[in-house]
Amino acid sequence: MLAALRRLSATVNKIAIYICIIMFIMVILSCGLQVFTRYVINAALPWTEELARFTFVWMSLLGGSVCVKHKSHAVVTVIINYLPDNVRSKFILVADVLVLFGAVLMIVQGWKMVAVTGRQLSPAIYLPMSYVYLSVPISGLAIFVHKINDISEWIVS
Repeated sequence: MLAALRRLSATVNKIAIYICIIMFIMVILSCGLQVFTRYVINAALPWTEELARFTFVWMSLLGGSVCVKHKSHAVVTVIINYLPDNVRSKFILVADVLVLFGAVLMIVQGWKMVAVTGRQLSPAIYLPMSYVYLSVPISGLAIFVHKINDISEWIVS
């Protein structure tokens, strides 16, 4: 069971990384196109800024789940560094449970936002805003998988 959970976490992370790479390329291309059309052609395209903003939102939230997986998110370790190993381990477990709770909150409230914004269209590209808000529960689900994996490994060790 633990091996399957570990594989699921790794697969979710790999998918998130690939999506982040695609989104990063889209941000660069749309911003580059925006600069080119605004300053060279002197006729800005209205949809490039919106596309860059929406892809940046997706990239940021999925990138956050990648950081959670690799434990590379911002952490203040001043107190943790001075704790004994057994207390530090329990302190990290409590933090993981709190992050897990935050991920559940992202999933539940994110789905509510997706449902509410289903008919609302973005002004420039007429994209349903629910597609943008879908990044919240999807990222929450990825974080949930990673934290369940971390907590399971802590319990086994």
